[in-house]
Amino acid sequence: MPLLTVNLHVAGKRCLIVGGGKIARQKAERLMEAGADLSVVAPEVGSMPKGVRIIRGTVEPEDLDGMYLAIFATDDRVLNRKLYHLARGKGVLSMAVDDVDAADFFAPAVLRRGDLEIAVSTCGKGPAFSGHIRDLIGNLIDESYGEALEWFARFRQTRLKGVSMAKRAGLFRHLLALDYIEYFRSGRIAQWEARVEAVLASRSGETD
Repeated sequence: MPLLTVNLHVAGKRCLIVGGGKIARQKAERLMEAGADLSVVAPEVGSMPKGVRIIRGTVEPEDLDGMYLAIFATDDRVLNRKLYHLARGKGVLSMAVDDVDAADFFAPAVLRRGDLEIAVSTCGKGPAFSGHIRDLIGNLIDESYGEALEWFARFRQTRLKGVSMAKRAGLFRHLLALDYIEYFRSGRIAQWEARVEAVLASRSGETD
């Protein structure tokens, strides 16, 4: 079944992971990077990112109260599924790891280049395959794309205020069709900006 692909704002929101092993730590790292208010519950908890609230013990139903998101990553598949259904009953967005039938969402493999994020998902069918595809993409999309994104974002804010959405989109399509990334890879930003100015001059009637 097709899924809705979204990015969630979890900064400052209460999130819970049940489980203290390697998978739990990986999930915790992702959530903490996103600024979550994270608690981890398990009888034994391995190393966790700084700032995680660790609760050593058995998970209780009330641990789910008030949570925005919960991930169940114990080594007990039956328990994970039980907790998933319990969380669903409390209105908590939830996922039992490695169980496609007990998940409201799947965490994709993510390639990051600054604020550029490329997510690869197999809808829970093959996390290792997702990671493989992400790495293949990573060989093509280098850090220069993140730098280019920052430039285009500044350009839009400083040079295209008041320009209609349609004209702005047309200009961006034109610029993105150029070999812009080679300028960023070689550090020739001044030359790129000069080329952009020439494009703007030729399209001055379209960006007024």
